[in-house]
Amino acid sequence: MFGWLKKLFVKNFGDTQPYVTTIVVAGGKGTRMGSPQNKVLVELGDKPILAHALLVFEQNTEVDEIILVTAQNDMIACQDLVKEYNIEKVTIIVTGGEERQQSVERGLQEVIKQCKIVLVHDGARPLVTSNEVSRVIAAACEFGAAAIGARVKDTIKMVDGDYFIVGTMDRSQLWTVFTPQAFDTDLLREAYENALVNKIEATDDCMLVEKLGKPVKMVKGSYCNIKITTPEDLIAAEAFLTERDELS
Repeated sequence: MFGWLKKLFVKNFGDTQPYVTTIVVAGGKGTRMGSPQNKVLVELGDKPILAHALLVFEQNTEVDEIILVTAQNDMIACQDLVKEYNIEKVTIIVTGGEERQQSVERGLQEVIKQCKIVLVHDGARPLVTSNEVSRVIAAACEFGAAAIGARVKDTIKMVDGDYFIVGTMDRSQLWTVFTPQAFDTDLLREAYENALVNKIEATDDCMLVEKLGKPVKMVKGSYCNIKITTPEDLIAAEAFLTERDELS
């Protein structure tokens, strides 16, 4: 079910739709969740957090392949999850690095040369929608780089080393960035090569592209697309999920 065989079935040369690969990073620990297991394996509703996220990309017709990156200790659990929920687009599961950036880089090494657009998504964001995935792909095709996000709702203060306010940010220009983030494959490879050479560390992939001086398009997404890190996040996600099910 995994491996190089599925990578042979790429789109035809004349296909107008680009080949799209999603790298799902799922190497998080459960420390802040108060869980002994990887947080993405914690149950949300009727299935694990990671299963919710993977199924979105599995069901999106524009995504051709999923590369799953996880910790060595979670390889078997992730293989079992992919099999149980019939995630057929997962072609390989690779071991991640110590930091997220290293994990994405290892996933990027598995992306085939025919791939035109690469998405990077946090496995701990289970509530992303297929519509958001499609819109960020479209933006990346047009602009080269794009990310799902939302305008900041709170007033943001700058503070000094002693935690005294030194300024107030103009929130009309501030966005919270989510995932997926989508890129022209060659551009993302260049960004990671530049980061390696210049020892750049970043908390998201957009920042690495920004370091090249390249623009990144923000795509408006839902505030429901939260990253589950704490028990409070899980409660909020369950509420969002319940509301979504009731509306569907």
